[in-house]
Amino acid sequence: MWTGRAPLARLTTASRWTVEFLCEGEARPDPSRFAYPEQPIGELVRERRESVEPRDIRAADGSYIGLENVVSVTGDLLSAGEQLPHSPRSRAKRFRPGDILYARLRPYLNKVHYVEPGRGPGLCSPEFLVLVPDLTRVLPHFLRTLLASDAVLARACACQTGSALPRVHAADLLAIPVPVPPLDVQRGYEAFLDRATARRRELARRLETLPRETLDALQLALETGREPAEP
Repeated sequence: MWTGRAPLARLTTASRWTVEFLCEGEARPDPSRFAYPEQPIGELVRERRESVEPRDIRAADGSYIGLENVVSVTGDLLSAGEQLPHSPRSRAKRFRPGDILYARLRPYLNKVHYVEPGRGPGLCSPEFLVLVPDLTRVLPHFLRTLLASDAVLARACACQTGSALPRVHAADLLAIPVPVPPLDVQRGYEAFLDRATARRRELARRLETLPRETLDALQLALETGREPAEP
């Protein structure tokens, strides 16, 4: 059984009465462990609230990103439709290059996608929170990774409501404090993240092609009678 203690003041002001939410403050990491001061996410971003109704969606609005298109943890896209469905069943949110899409539905899946500047504007599921980073305070790759970090994930899950389809409300997510280094430090982190992402994607590409290359090498060895070459 999961138990915890909540102060009376928190009980009287809480927006919901769940053990995880009320006692979340006890489990919060000690801010002193961070080398940089914390700020609420809401001071680093604004929420884009542009949306379009199903009857008004056109192919010219761009491709559509659903929750199923975003990979957990990494935020990579599996695929995004070239065209929108002919009969979308719900409204869609608009996003623009540089935005961050945070999946509020089932936050424990940890789906946070950064829309690269080279990508055109498009539409996404209403289950995303579309966040616009304040570039005078935070850099986008760093922020995306921060939003997918264990610390934010734990606090977002503590704030979720609903059992079958749990969601985190925008206000609760934006209230979560995160450590914010100076921009010059963030630039170093961005360079590190760029290198790590490129390395990860190259390893993923090799993992995808290696089985075929191995089979081809064995086939060639059987045909020539030579030792199979390493792929």
